Parts: sequence; C-alpha cells; structure tokens
Amino acid sequence: MKSGIYCIRSVSQNKIYIGQSVDLNRRILNHKYLLKKGKHSNEILQRHHDKYGINDLKFETIEFCEIENLDDRERYWINYYDSMNRSNGFNMESGGNENKKISEERRKAITGNGNPMFGRKHSQDFINYMRIHNRASSDKLTLKNVEAIKRRLLNDERQVELAKEYDVTISTINKIAKCKNWEWVLPELNDNLIKISDELKLKRDNEFRRLFSKGLPIYEIAKTTNCEFSTIKKVLGKELNAKNSNWALTKKSILEDYKKGLRCKEIVNKYNIGKSTYVRIISKEYNNEKTILKEKILSLKKLGMPNVNIAETLNIHRTTVTEYLKKYAPEFLVNHVNTEVSG
Repeated sequence: MKSGIYCIRSVSQNKIYIGQSVDLNRRILNHKYLLKKGKHSNEILQRHHDKYGINDLKFETIEFCEIENLDDRERYWINYYDSMNRSNGFNMESGGNENKKISEERRKAITGNGNPMFGRKHSQDFINYMRIHNRASSDKLTLKNVEAIKRRLLNDERQVELAKEYDVTISTINKIAKCKNWEWVLPELNDNLIKISDELKLKRDNEFRRLFSKGLPIYEIAKTTNCEFSTIKKVLGKELNAKNSNWALTKKSILEDYKKGLRCKEIVNKYNIGKSTYVRIISKEYNNEKTILKEKILSLKKLGMPNVNIAETLNIHRTTVTEYLKKYAPEFLVNHVNTEVSG
C-alpha cells in the first residue's frame, strides 16, 4: 500500500484531474468503479466519462509521498496544472483538507437551490432507516477485515464460518457478499462476488427443494443446511402451498373413511400415516361423536330405560353405557344400585 498523488488525464481533451490517496491502487480502482456505475461525486468528470468513455481516461501516479505531506502535494499539483480551470482540468476543489477553495460549480452543487436538500430536512424515519441500513458497515468490522472477508468469499469459504470468526451475524457477511454493504472496498471484486452469491443462492435453493422432496420437514432442512427457518419457507413457498392443498384433500378422505367405519389400522395403512397423525385428524369428529353419544345415553336413562336396553338401542356395549353414566351422571348408578337392593 503506497500513498501519494495521482492524476486522471483525458487523452482527447488534454484535461487533468488531481487527487491524493493513502492507497493509490485502491483509490484509482474506486474511481473506475464509480465512473462505470455513474455514481462519481465529480459530475464534470462523470459527464466526460459518459461522453468519451473510460478508454479516453488515463490513470497515472504523479509521485509517492508520506501521508502527512499529501495535502501540500495535492495543492501543489492542482496549482501546477491549474486543473480547477475548466479549460485545463476537472478538479472542483483546490486540494487538501483545510482552507480549501471550491469551484463555482461545486459551490452551486452543495449550497442554495443547487442542493436537492436546500430548505428541507430528512425525516426521523429516514434517519432511523439509514442508521439501521448502514449499521453492518460500521460496527465491528475494520477495513482490513472486510478486504479479507471479500477475498475469502471468492475462495468459497462459508459465510456461516466467517460470521463466527469475525463475531458478526451471518446477515452482515451476506450483505458484504451481495455488495449491499462495504461495496466501496475492493470494488473490482464486486462483480465476481455478486455472481458467486447468485450461484450459491441457486445451489442452496435447489438443496432445499431436494430435501423437501425427500419428505424432510422444514425444521429438519433448517438443521441440515444451517439456514434460517423463515428463509426456507420463503424459498419453498410454491411447494408448501401445493403440499398443503394436497394434504387438505387427504385429510378430507381420511375423515370420510373414518365416518364410514374403517378402523384405525386400516386407515393408517391405506394413507401411510402414523397413528398420532390419524388421532389428530379424527379427534374433532371423535369428540363430537362422544358428545352426541353422551347426550343420547343420558336422555334414554332419564326416561328410565335399563342399561342393557340402552346398549341394544344405541348398538354399543353395556360397559360403555356404564362408563358414560359413571363419568357424567353417577346419580343414576346410585339409584340403580338402591333399586336392586330394595327389590
């Protein structure tokens, strides 16, 4: 990493831009990236790039110098080439970080009506949004950390392992991989990172579908792939909807067979389900039947019908009648016993 003064020179127009950097190579690469994306802060240089193309611009190092001398040397070379003069260059400021002069174009861009925020303030909601949105860019990771992470991602290292090593969330690593945060660090790697991220996402999603087709529930897929439950549900949305629709039809068929009188073993074998699943499906219908049977038994008992006759009338076992009376109307059993004793 070398610090010094660099220039961006137009071949066709013989105009020049002067800048300084503590890392010349990275700074020049960043210029190229921002110009390519149409996001360069120097609108004059951006317009020139858009009109003449990147091949018209030559990126060169003018001199190497110590960091503490950067401001003085930047001012010197801007003055030497008179690059704030529009006929000579693209600079909009006189260089350095203190007591700098700015061009009229730059002044209009940042003050008064030229500033899009002139007379306005960001809402608190927007401020909170930006604070949250940029949080992963500034909390625990340093510039060197992010550089290392980007290079290791290109070497197919797993995001979950990087998250553990750097003590950050996997979401932080994922945003770096997708160039949503820290996109200005090593920008020349961004296109490959995004490509790899898309390929890994496709591979991950296909693995979700493969495991789901084998019958694994969502929580097992999450455990196997070490991915979020909510992410898997989102990816498998169509498959889950289709399965739920088919399962609803299956449950309806199971209930119909139960009402027809098929026994538990027959239904379990027919639909290849567990006994606990069978119980869950028929439980509501079973409880309704029990309630109706209870009401019939109590109604007939109130009419004075003996237990044996109730059993014959309802086509159930005599002990079933006794159990229902014992649970819901024990007074009938007491009266029944007293009548037998007195007789």
